[in-house]
Amino acid sequence: MALSSEPRVRRHSYAALRGPEHIRLITLHPALFNDSPLRINFSSSNLKDHEGRYEAISYTWGQPILKFALHVDDGTQVFVTENLDRALRYLRRTDRDRLLWADAVSINQADNEEKALQIPLMVQIFRGARSVMAWLDPGGDTTVEQKGMRELDRLSRVSVFTTGYLTESLSEILRFFNLPWFNRLWIIQEIVFSLDIYLICGNMELSFSRLLVALSALDVEIEDYLCDAADEARMQAILKITKLWNRHSFLDQQPKELPVDDTTQILSLVENFCSYGCTDPRDRIFALYSMATDVRSTSNSYWSGSRAFPPPPQISFYIDYSLDVREIYQTFARSCWEQGAGHRKLWEALLSRQYSFPQTNWSSWAPDWRILPRPIWPKNSDHLEYPHIEVPECATSILRMRFSYRGSTEDDGIGNLYTIHLKTSRTAQNNQTPLLSQIKQIHTSLQNRRRFLGRPSMLPEQLRSRLPMNIVFDMINALLPYHGQPESMSLLEAYLGTMNSAPEEPDSVFNAVSSNLHVEDLIYCLDLELGDNELFCCLDPLSQVYSVGFGTKRLEPGDKIILLDDQTEHVTWDTFTRVLIIRQANYVDDTLEPTFLLIGSGYLLDYTWFYLNVMRSWERDRKIHTDDSAWDQFHRNFNQQDNYGVLNLV
Repeated sequence: MALSSEPRVRRHSYAALRGPEHIRLITLHPALFNDSPLRINFSSSNLKDHEGRYEAISYTWGQPILKFALHVDDGTQVFVTENLDRALRYLRRTDRDRLLWADAVSINQADNEEKALQIPLMVQIFRGARSVMAWLDPGGDTTVEQKGMRELDRLSRVSVFTTGYLTESLSEILRFFNLPWFNRLWIIQEIVFSLDIYLICGNMELSFSRLLVALSALDVEIEDYLCDAADEARMQAILKITKLWNRHSFLDQQPKELPVDDTTQILSLVENFCSYGCTDPRDRIFALYSMATDVRSTSNSYWSGSRAFPPPPQISFYIDYSLDVREIYQTFARSCWEQGAGHRKLWEALLSRQYSFPQTNWSSWAPDWRILPRPIWPKNSDHLEYPHIEVPECATSILRMRFSYRGSTEDDGIGNLYTIHLKTSRTAQNNQTPLLSQIKQIHTSLQNRRRFLGRPSMLPEQLRSRLPMNIVFDMINALLPYHGQPESMSLLEAYLGTMNSAPEEPDSVFNAVSSNLHVEDLIYCLDLELGDNELFCCLDPLSQVYSVGFGTKRLEPGDKIILLDDQTEHVTWDTFTRVLIIRQANYVDDTLEPTFLLIGSGYLLDYTWFYLNVMRSWERDRKIHTDDSAWDQFHRNFNQQDNYGVLNLV
C-alpha cells in the first residue's frame, strides 16, 4: 500500500474556557511576506482584563469551506475560510505580534455549550475592543467598490452637498453597499456597540464615523435616485444600523429621561433586519439576542450618569444550539406570547408570512422567521385589536386565543363564526380557468343561494328585499377604486347583472364580455392587486347573509372567520373588515376540546354590519317589526354586550 507523502495534520484541540466571562484571543505573529504561513497562539482570560488591548475582526464567512490553515505554536492547526485567511494576511504586521479576536477561531465552533455562553458576551467583546476591523473585501476585482469608498470618504469632507455630485457617484456607492458584508446579520451587533470601526476593502480604508457623515448627506437626497426596490431596502437597512449605532455609542450624552424605545426590543430587531443573511437560521434570533433590552438573561439596563433607563418587560429565552430551528422559533414565539412582549408585532410577524405554507409539525401561532415578510394589505388600522393569546403553564404546543364576537347562535359555540363557502383558485396548478370565469362562478352560486334564503333568515322582510344584487361587483369596486376604468366597470356590472335574472347565461354572452379589452385590463389589475390572496364568499350564520372577501391563498371552504375590527363602529358597505381565518385541526388533547390552526388573515366586505346599523336606525319605528319574530331574536342577539369566546390554537 502506497504511503501518503503529505504531512499528517494535527487539528487543534480547544481547551475549555475557565469561566463564563472568559474569552479566547489570537496572537497573530509577524511575517515579512504576505504568502508566509499564518502563525498564531491562543490565550484566554477574563474579558475585563483585556479591555482596550485587542482588536476584533468583523467579516463574512463566505463559502463555508474550511481549508486554510492557521498554524498554532503547539504544532496543531486550525482551519478557516478563505475570507478570514485573507483578512488575517492583510492585518498581519511585519515586525510585531497583533492581538485579535475573530469568532470562527476564538469560539470553539464544535462546542454548542461554549457558543451558547460566548454569544451573549459578544456585545461586551466588541464594545471592549480597542477597535473593530471590518473586512469587506469578498475577493476578486473590487475596483468599483473601492471607488465608491473613496467617493463616500470625499463626501464626508464636503461642506456643501450638491445633487450633481450624487448623480455622478451613485452607481459606485451602491456597488459598495452591495458588498456581502453589508448583508450579514452578525455585523449589526458588531457595529452597533463599537466606537472605533474601520471598513477595509482592497487597500482602501474608511472609518465608520466618516461613513455616517456621508450617509447623513445621502439620506436627504438618495431616495430620489433609487429606482431598484432592492437598493432602496438595502439603504434603509443600513440607515437603521447607523441609527442604532448613534443611540448606543452616544447614549451617555442622551437626556437622562430618555426611555428605552422599541427599536432595541428583540421582536423589533428581528423584523427590522429580517432581510440580512446568516448561515444558520437559528441565528435570526441568536445574532440579535445580546442587543435586545427585553430578554431576561441579559442585564441590558443602559446607564446615563447615575440613572439607568428602565428596561421593558423581559421575556425568558436562552441560546441553545442543541435545539433545531422549529424548536427555537416556537420556544421564542411562546415566550413572547407568554410575556405579552410585542403582542401586535408578533401578530404582524405571523400574518406577514402567511403566504408560505408551513412545514410539517409547525405550530400555526409561531412565525417562520426564515421567510421574508410581505406587506399585509391594506395598511393596518390604528384601531385594530388582535385577539389575546393565553399561554398555559404546562409545556404544550396548544395556546388559547380569546376573541370577541357579536351575537350568538343556538349552539352557543364556534358556530357563530362566519364560514367560508366558496373561493377562487388561481394558484391551483391544475386549474387554468381565467379569473373572470371564476368570478362568474362565485357570483352565480351566491345568487342561487340568495334565492333560497327563506324564512330562517333573522333579517326582517323589508331588509332582505334590499340585499345587494351584485355582491362580487361591490367587492371588485371597493378593491380597485383607482385601477378600474369607468367603461370596464360598467361592462362588468352589466355582465354580472344579466346573471341575476339568467344565471345560466349562454357561453356566447360570456365570451363576448371576456374578450372585451377593457374587462381584460380590469381583471389584470384585479389579479395584480390580489397577489397571493384569493377571493372568497362566506356566510354569517346569525343573519344568513353572504359577504365577499379576499385572503391568504391557503384558505379553503369550511374554514371559519374571526372579525377583528371594532364591532361598535359604523361600517359602510364599501369598507373592508379585517379578519382572521382558522381551520379545525385533527388534534385532540386531554380536554377533548376542538383545536384550530391559524391559517392567516383576510379582508371582508361585510354586509351584515351594514344591515345591523340600518336596523338600529329602524328601531325607532317599531311598528314595522311588530309581527316579525325573527327581528326580535336578531335584535336580542346583536344587543348583547361583551361576547367573548376562547378556542385552542395548535
